[in-house]
Amino acid sequence: MWELIQTNQKALGAAVGIHLMLLLVMFFGVNWTDDAKPLPVTPVVQATVVDQAALDREVKKLKAAEDKKRKQKEAAEKKKKAEAKRKADEKKRKAEAKRKAAEKKKQEAAKKKRLAEEKKKKAAAEKKRLAEEKKQKAAAEKQRKAEEAAKKAAAEKKRQAEEAALKKAEAEKKKAEAAARQLELEAQYQAEQDLTEKQLIMAAIQQKVDRNWLRPPGTPQNLSCEVRVRLGANGSVLLVSIIKSSGDVGFDRSVESAVSKADPLPMPTSPRLVSQFRDIRFVFKPSS
Repeated sequence: MWELIQTNQKALGAAVGIHLMLLLVMFFGVNWTDDAKPLPVTPVVQATVVDQAALDREVKKLKAAEDKKRKQKEAAEKKKKAEAKRKADEKKRKAEAKRKAAEKKKQEAAKKKRLAEEKKKKAAAEKKRLAEEKKQKAAAEKQRKAEEAAKKAAAEKKRQAEEAALKKAEAEKKKAEAAARQLELEAQYQAEQDLTEKQLIMAAIQQKVDRNWLRPPGTPQNLSCEVRVRLGANGSVLLVSIIKSSGDVGFDRSVESAVSKADPLPMPTSPRLVSQFRDIRFVFKPSS
């Protein structure tokens, strides 16, 4: 109770002052003499009477507000401590995870090193075994050839060797000539095929552009322009430019628009020709 009074000193002082003023008015307003005199008309004093119950309610309300503020402060401190604990636990968890990851990495590195050493040892042993086996085979072959050479006469051996060398040279010469002729025929055939395919593809490109072309109103007949087109590997149009104008700006722009609308343009099926169609030029002349 005393705490409440200290907290609400202004309200309590106001109530006490109003009570004292009422007492003074009552005391000086009473006629204490014996002579009966008519009571003077005095102005009505409007005073505010302090309701104790209302004062208690106000005090209670202030106390409730103080308790709420205190509880909110305690809750904030509790939340702050919980957050600090959570961050500390998270930091500890991350540190532990980092330590475990480092330990795992160290173990994996050691395992990898051990496996590499084992592999190296096995490879060295296998290499040694193969070298020994090769050495033994070479020695056996050398012995066999030496025994065979001793059985044949030197002159016969020389004749046979020269005859064999001559036959081999002639056979290799004929084989090389036949292979050269075959390659020449194949190259000629491939060149013809490539030329045909290139012509077909260029015709298909111009036809597709022509199908997507719209004649601008008022454009003269028999106009043509030379177009340069950069294409992607799949025929996508990357860049269109007019390298030889028709003399009519509207016509030139309509051709550029037709090329863009025709995206993607036909491309050859042969991988050898794809690179030749990455940058093409052709004269566009409308079919109608």
